[in-house]
Amino acid sequence: MSVLKLKLVTMYFGNPKNGISKKVLYQVQALRNNNIDARLVLLGKGSREDFKEDFVDIISTKVPPYKSFLDKLSAVKSLRRSYEQVLLDGDQEEVIMLRECVPSFWMWRLLKQSKKKVILELLSNSFQEALLRKSYLYYISLCLFYAPILRSVDLIVSVTQEILEQHFNIKKYKIPYLIIGNGIQVDSTPVSKRKRNTVPGEYNLTCVAQISPWHGLDRLMEGLRRYKGNDVINFHIVGTGSALSQLKELAEKLELKNIFFHGFLSGKELDDILEATDLAISTLAIHRTNIRYLSVLKSREYCARGIPFVYAGIDDDFPPDFPYALRVEPSEQPVNIEQIVSFLKKIEQDTECEKNMRKYAEEVLSWDVKMGRLADYLKSR
Repeated sequence: MSVLKLKLVTMYFGNPKNGISKKVLYQVQALRNNNIDARLVLLGKGSREDFKEDFVDIISTKVPPYKSFLDKLSAVKSLRRSYEQVLLDGDQEEVIMLRECVPSFWMWRLLKQSKKKVILELLSNSFQEALLRKSYLYYISLCLFYAPILRSVDLIVSVTQEILEQHFNIKKYKIPYLIIGNGIQVDSTPVSKRKRNTVPGEYNLTCVAQISPWHGLDRLMEGLRRYKGNDVINFHIVGTGSALSQLKELAEKLELKNIFFHGFLSGKELDDILEATDLAISTLAIHRTNIRYLSVLKSREYCARGIPFVYAGIDDDFPPDFPYALRVEPSEQPVNIEQIVSFLKKIEQDTECEKNMRKYAEEVLSWDVKMGRLADYLKSR
């Protein structure tokens, strides 16, 4: 029996080490581990030499930043030519998996003309993000062309059911779909040699992120201001981002002495912080993007490292009885620090915490498991 061929196609902006580049590499490697002849096709600038993997191809395509409106029009033509190459040329039996597409008439026409099977990933609420960025022309394009494009593909893969329903009337249109949340490359994530509560009555909370409003760290800081307990709570913020300056101003305004801003850290410096962490902070305000269901990569990384964490919203990969994650309500209310301390005192008695969290990540959260579902679907058809 011949091996099924698949190309995962995504935009590329010249940085092989950023989160998106790593994620798509992990996805393709996981498909290959599941006996799919998968390749990664990058549309953008850069060199094939940027990658050590031999399953990566780059199609030269104009990407931002643009120097002028005419330059932007030229980039659209360049992108269209690249998609023509992907969808119309080459082996007509291969499967094309698009991580994004351009909501346009020409994109719809290409999908209708293509004889290849096409999968489209839905990764976020495109409509909401367009409005948040005030990209009103892009929003209009989504309203006009996204539903016809979705009706023209052979399979939709969505990160959550909620995101799927925000884009598409799944009851009206009978397009097959799979819900596959974000995964993690477990082997590339070290198990934390966590030093448990080294100072009695003192706990370290850590958030590692590109800090944005939906991380909701202001909720935690307000909770710390209101906390009247006897335990000392240190809050470490690692990273940069759009909301960082506001958080620094808030920490000063609230006169919080145990807030530590570390900036961007990696390697041993980051490992040292995480090894002293009693509780990691994931996303606490996803509701600010009008989303209830989430599939946050950081939660999965914390789990693979063996660090208990707190999050707000609904993540189907972490059921209510998962003992190492504390779920708080997604709201504008301050986080209840007494609830966090109670949770910490409970799990610090569990000597199997790190081992159990790592095992869960391997069995449920790994990309091999996630992409295995897609591979099984494709092979069955």
